This record gives sequence, C-alpha cells and structure tokens, in this order.
Amino acid sequence: ALIAIGQYSVTIETVDVGWCKEITDHGATQIAQSSKSLKYLGLMRCDQVNEATVEQLVQQYPHITFSTVLQDCKRTLERAYQMGWTPNMSTAS
Repeated sequence: ALIAIGQYSVTIETVDVGWCKEITDHGATQIAQSSKSLKYLGLMRCDQVNEATVEQLVQQYPHITFSTVLQDCKRTLERAYQMGWTPNMSTAS
C-alpha cells in the first residue's frame, strides 16, 4: 500500500503509518524513493522497520522528516544543544 501511495499520489506531503505493525523496511524505503513531494513519514512503533534503515533513509532523503522514537529524541536533543543546554554529568554523592 505504501508503494502505491508514493507512486500515485504525486502531491502527498505527509504520511503517518505509526503503529502499523505490517510496515517493513522495504515499504518505508519504497515510499521515500517514489514520492517526490513527501516531507514527513511517521513510522512511530512500526516494529518491522529497522532503525538502521531509518538512519540510511535520513541520510539519503534529507528533505523528509522521519518520525520514530529515536529520531524524535535526537531532534529534541539537537534543539536543546542549540539553545545552550548541556548535560550535567556529575554524580550525586
């Protein structure tokens, strides 16, 4: 289904398939490759999509925001660092 969405919906910008257990690495890769207008692909809790695949897609398609737990945490930390936040690494005695 994701492949068809990417191929036949040339103006689609947002696809959120979070919690869809049947989404695979292949499906996520195919929609990223085939949909030229895609800007956001929500993959939260798509457990058959490997995080290594998502990392590769992030590198190959920087114009698409990929949403997974790890990717969202990375973006949040990046914004915090940009705003001057530094982690407190001291331990309590």
